[in-house]
Amino acid sequence: MPTGAVCFLWLVGTSTMLQVLVYALTLAKATREMTRGERLSGESETLLEKVMNPMAMAGASTALTAAPLAGLLILYITFRCKTQLIADDDSPYLTVQFGMVLLTGGILARCADGFNIRLESSILGNLSASLGQSALYVGYAILLVGLMFVKSDAYTLSTAGACFAALAIFVLGCLVVVGLIPAMAWLNPSGDENENQKLVARVQDVQSAASFAPMVMLVFFYLHFLPWASSQELPYITNEVVVATTVGVFLQGLGVAMKVCEGDEGWAIRLGSALRLLATLFMYTGYAACLYCAWVIEQPSSAIHNFLLLVAPVAFVKLIVVLIQELSLKAVLREEDRESVTAYLRLLQQMADSLSQTMLISLMLLFVHFRAEFYLETSGDGFIKYHRGLDRAMYLLTISLYVLMLVDLTKAMTGSDLTDNSFAVSVVNVFMALKFFFLAVLIIACCLDGPDHDAIVKL
Repeated sequence: MPTGAVCFLWLVGTSTMLQVLVYALTLAKATREMTRGERLSGESETLLEKVMNPMAMAGASTALTAAPLAGLLILYITFRCKTQLIADDDSPYLTVQFGMVLLTGGILARCADGFNIRLESSILGNLSASLGQSALYVGYAILLVGLMFVKSDAYTLSTAGACFAALAIFVLGCLVVVGLIPAMAWLNPSGDENENQKLVARVQDVQSAASFAPMVMLVFFYLHFLPWASSQELPYITNEVVVATTVGVFLQGLGVAMKVCEGDEGWAIRLGSALRLLATLFMYTGYAACLYCAWVIEQPSSAIHNFLLLVAPVAFVKLIVVLIQELSLKAVLREEDRESVTAYLRLLQQMADSLSQTMLISLMLLFVHFRAEFYLETSGDGFIKYHRGLDRAMYLLTISLYVLMLVDLTKAMTGSDLTDNSFAVSVVNVFMALKFFFLAVLIIACCLDGPDHDAIVKL
């Protein structure tokens, strides 16, 4: 198995394990509180609950929000090198593989730091956080260089591939800006709380602008590699709508940049807000057209069918979450019941983390299909049919994710976590268990071998 696939499976396995731990501990604590009829005190918590505390879980989850983007870059470069016949021991490609390991290690180190599993020095402080962050940025930079230069000149880069690379650069720029904005706190030596809240709002603006890019890159990934694995031709408007969607993402970034650079007042704030709104509508129109181009041709396997079934509702829920976050942040800045609004923002952040996990599952479906096409010398459909029941597991996983996204939408619209509704809690418990079971089946499928020639003939 190539280095990129191993790194991707490490990210997937860690993300899944974290989801299971968070859910199991939350469920166990809620059950104990219900049994005792009161909230648990710190003394009555188990050792595991103290280690896996909510703050630790939040830190680990935040670290793993980088997993979908990292997985996209790792798999894109890995599959492109395979399709362009670049050898694994090629010197530039070896450097990029080192970057893959570095990026994966950085994310895992930050995740472990969230659980208070870290390396510390009396002089240098928390090494896991600093080295993990450095490894993440350096690994990401190496992958971007590989994205630009580790390729064969004998092949023409598709429009979807070029736009994929442009969005990857856009996200790196947003990450740099997010890192620089907190440094502006030195301009506020008095420690004024209002100024700090404005800095938080600016960080949130940049993060929300960058958060749309991985969702779009996921579809571009599919549109780029489909011609390599299928004889079907995409609609003639595909290249135009791909470019239009990319322009929409960049215009969002321009609108946010105008708001961040201008400060608190001025025409640029109003113009930036208007530009961002129009850019979001433009981007979603282009994104819908991209999905149409993928839908009108025959889906080559059930993995691709489930992938397309997932990316559309993810885009819709993400738009709702981002819009509500925008309104909530404005309420915070106006000091309107700041405590309750901040709690609501935490609820929305949990939903954003859940969407990141759903995007990672969507990428896993693409991995199953294209790994069979490029590495196992069989079709994605033949691989899935050979492993009987795998297609049904994919559809049941998709149904579970649909139900959980519907619950998340209900939470966002009502502003409640629904813990007081016994029916909603039961539904969440059932479909969360189904999600974890079929997700485990999908992870196992990512590691299975394909059928031999005789099996292909029988199929």
